Amino acid sequence: MYKKLPVDEHYFSIIDTEEKAYFLGFLFADGCNTGKGLSIQLQHGDVSILHALKGALRSKHAITEIKRGDGRHHVSYGFTSVELSNCLTEWGCVPRKSFVLQFPKALPLDLHRHFIRGFFDGNGYIADVSKSKRKYPNSKISFASTKLFCSCAASIIEKECGVNCKLESTHNEYIWQVIVSGRRQVVKVLKYLYGEAKIALDRKRLIANSILTEKFVDRRYSQKISA
Repeated sequence: MYKKLPVDEHYFSIIDTEEKAYFLGFLFADGCNTGKGLSIQLQHGDVSILHALKGALRSKHAITEIKRGDGRHHVSYGFTSVELSNCLTEWGCVPRKSFVLQFPKALPLDLHRHFIRGFFDGNGYIADVSKSKRKYPNSKISFASTKLFCSCAASIIEKECGVNCKLESTHNEYIWQVIVSGRRQVVKVLKYLYGEAKIALDRKRLIANSILTEKFVDRRYSQKISA
């Protein structure tokens, strides 16, 4: 007989901690609400964040490794839970969300930065856009979603960080991107997102800290660092 593995199905019922806000944002970016449960797949190097999510949910479901035909390794995590799926839907993380995503207006104001950090860790990128060698590279950060989501997130970032966010459409009419350029502005946003953060994607936090400590001088980052 099939035995249902334990998981905290009500974890997202109330978003009242940094951890919950972060994971909600991360699932907004990278998670799949199937309508019957949750599914998420990441590159193998980011497996630690899946273990953190699994621990937060008090889940016994396995994280599995996937080797693609091109040799790349990924990790996958998911389970069935209609209750958890419904909770995510109520916050706006709906099934087939890519073109309809909206910023969760009921989210407490003091948790906005943690939610946005989670979304940025799953969806955003940091780039060195310097046109010539210099001691401190010129940086740019960006993330993409629907126009409604991007507009709301950009307004919050502008208000909290005192920066200017550029809103641009992409090749897809439904997807827009928020762009913050210039070292000083980028530093303000990264400090807002990652300063004293208790949870973050290791890969993104490392790059953010490099910029915040003025050590982001590695020319290998001349191309964007993908989500």
